[in-house]
Amino acid sequence: MSTSAARRAADAVLPDARLSSADEVQRVLSGLLKGGRKIDPPLARGERQAIVDLSTEVAHAAARSVARITGSNVPVPTIRVAGMGEEIDRISADFASQFAGAGGMPTIGEVTKFADSMQAGISLWLLYFNPNDGSPEIVVFPQAIREFTGRVGGNVLSAMQLIMRHELVHSWQYAHQPTAMARYFENSDVAAVVEGYATFIEDALGRAEVDGYQRLRNRVITAPRPHNQPTGIPFLEERIAMLPYRLGASFSRRVAANAGLKALSRMWDSPEMLPSHQELRAPEQWIRRTQPPMQPNAPTFQLAHILP
Repeated sequence: MSTSAARRAADAVLPDARLSSADEVQRVLSGLLKGGRKIDPPLARGERQAIVDLSTEVAHAAARSVARITGSNVPVPTIRVAGMGEEIDRISADFASQFAGAGGMPTIGEVTKFADSMQAGISLWLLYFNPNDGSPEIVVFPQAIREFTGRVGGNVLSAMQLIMRHELVHSWQYAHQPTAMARYFENSDVAAVVEGYATFIEDALGRAEVDGYQRLRNRVITAPRPHNQPTGIPFLEERIAMLPYRLGASFSRRVAANAGLKALSRMWDSPEMLPSHQELRAPEQWIRRTQPPMQPNAPTFQLAHILP
């Protein structure tokens, strides 16, 4: 029986069966996330260090580039190199510990639902910014980067330069708005603002600084299905996962075009400056509200109004 068929069978028979321990939760979730996915072998110590050194060099160059647009220092987090399997194990352990800390274990159905929500995102992992409870890091997946560049026909260094700029924007955002970044996974509008702004800056810098950027971007759009993606997860889910990026990038482009980069960057000055649900879809409303001097009768947009 295939992994996906076994999962459907178990979920249909025992969706409400509660797992008995954190170790069992970790094993079940890790198995679901790894099922049907190509998992790379552990890296040798020398190879891991070489990738850390290269990634650190790329990160510092990316931070200088991003700072030219943001106008302020961009922190370079610690670089951590990970295999796909070990990162899945780490995420599974974190998920299990959250339930253990709350005093109860999840059901099989709850674990399955969480695994399904993670699958499309894992297929997009190349390197990513992780706030890591106040000790930020950039996590790099060497095999995923090699496979990505193989699929789109680019080179590894160009891919790392492109993606690192995006993730270093997140480092800058986290330094300015840690409260909003902490709610990233709980509100799709905040996710759109965060990812859209990073995508906008990545695009602007990529066009000016990354060799073969436009060719690489065009190939990403038309790239074939990733080899490490489980066959039970439709490729359409990856496209759906990109929707917040597109919505937020459209907002950032329209604000920059109509009010300038300095005006766009104001949304990271304080939680009140973040666009509301309506403003995200109608950028001119956000521009009117936030253009100095602030409208005296403008509503107060606290995080509580934006983040339920």
